[in-house]
Amino acid sequence: MALELRPGKAGRTPSALRLLGWLFVLCALVMLLKTVIDAYRESEQAKWPVADATITQEAVRRFTSGRHEAWRIESEVRYVVDGEMLTSTIHSRAGGFTEERAMRRWTSQHPPGTSLPVRFDPQHHNTAVPDAGTMPESGPQVPDDLKAILVFAILSAVLLTGDLVLRRRRESEGPQPQAVR
Repeated sequence: MALELRPGKAGRTPSALRLLGWLFVLCALVMLLKTVIDAYRESEQAKWPVADATITQEAVRRFTSGRHEAWRIESEVRYVVDGEMLTSTIHSRAGGFTEERAMRRWTSQHPPGTSLPVRFDPQHHNTAVPDAGTMPESGPQVPDDLKAILVFAILSAVLLTGDLVLRRRRESEGPQPQAVR
């Protein structure tokens, strides 16, 4: 049985580093799109009129997000617009177990009957959101989105650079002979 040695085809199949790097590039692009949507939504809501609402009911609710627990504040509020008494349910963004304590502290400091500034949609008066920053996890989402983009960009740059360095190192060592039957 004779063996013939031929140069290998190293570097032609994508490495795990390169695939993971491009996956993080894709994640960064998705987060960029989400950031644009969040920035638009937040800028529109910032233009909504403010009303002084009264909390009628509230709770810190636990729900599952994938495999993880998440928490958010849900409040029913009452407010007056153009002489009409309106009711709306507002909620904070979801937070992890580290935010639960702050949410519970906030709800204990803001029992039913407490005043809470809200912004209401001028087109649909029953749609309201907490005025930015008045409750935990209710401020702007864009800064967190930008942090996520930065993390994904750094991870992709590290992985793609690592892959490039490894490929160049393999190329400088020359083709490795492979046994062929």
